[in-house]
Amino acid sequence: MKLIIILLFSNLSLFCYSQNICEISASPSKYIPLIRKEFSSMDRTGNDSCVLHILDSLTSYTFKKRDTSMLSLLDKLCSESDGYISEYFEDVSDSLFYHHLRMFLKWEMKHADNCLEQQLVWDLSYDTGMMKAIKYIRQYKKQHWLSYREENCINYIFKKAENYRSGND
Repeated sequence: MKLIIILLFSNLSLFCYSQNICEISASPSKYIPLIRKEFSSMDRTGNDSCVLHILDSLTSYTFKKRDTSMLSLLDKLCSESDGYISEYFEDVSDSLFYHHLRMFLKWEMKHADNCLEQQLVWDLSYDTGMMKAIKYIRQYKKQHWLSYREENCINYIFKKAENYRSGND
């Protein structure tokens, strides 16, 4: 009997998320506690575009508000994800690296060896990914000063990508 009740409530919660997930995706910053707690259930609702829209909105909110605590939430969601959502985090980490490098590095220096970093490492482990990143960093350094710690952080990520590519991860 307990098992039936548990299954009933778990299916009911999935149904509720299925009905409301697109509403949540319209303004996810209002639902951060719910997303933090229930995201793994939300990604099984079948509303893939709304789930991805939540991630897009959280990423945009992070950039707009310059809120690095949201990076911790995105990292948590990344580490709990699989399948198409896990793959989508490659795009999120690329966006962080190529459009908000300093904010990403500031957060990365306090949270090394995280899921967002791993997604970036996987992307950089391809020849074209590494070449693009090196070119970007060269251009970035012409316009912005990087601290010693920021340079070391970038080198650490690049080294992890090289090790992954050569099978020494």
